[in-house]
Amino acid sequence: MQQNSKNNIEDIYELTPMQQGMLYHTFYKEGSDVYIEQFCFDIEGDLKKDLFRKSWETVTSRHGVLRTSFQWKGISKPVQIVNKAVELPWTELDWSGLNSDQLKKEFNNFLEKDRAAVFSMEKAP
Repeated sequence: MQQNSKNNIEDIYELTPMQQGMLYHTFYKEGSDVYIEQFCFDIEGDLKKDLFRKSWETVTSRHGVLRTSFQWKGISKPVQIVNKAVELPWTELDWSGLNSDQLKKEFNNFLEKDRAAVFSMEKAP
């Protein structure tokens, strides 16, 4: 199902004043990461990667905010569009062959690149 296609739209809302301000500031200072949150967790034990991914897909399908995009081009007021379904972006990296110094370096590089990555607010999630 194509994101934001008429058949994939669950709901459309006007932005709250806070969201309007965040959208304004995002474009006022492009490249700013002021509204980007980055979390890191240690998972111990035997991680079942397929079940872990399925869990996140379930969370995304249950919570509309994780399927929401923002639209403002060509309309009088910006809106948020809640999609019925979205494809969850997923990347798996295998660093199991690295020693502790290499692992730390790769992890820090990953975090830096991830934080600097440009994402589109016009596409969910």
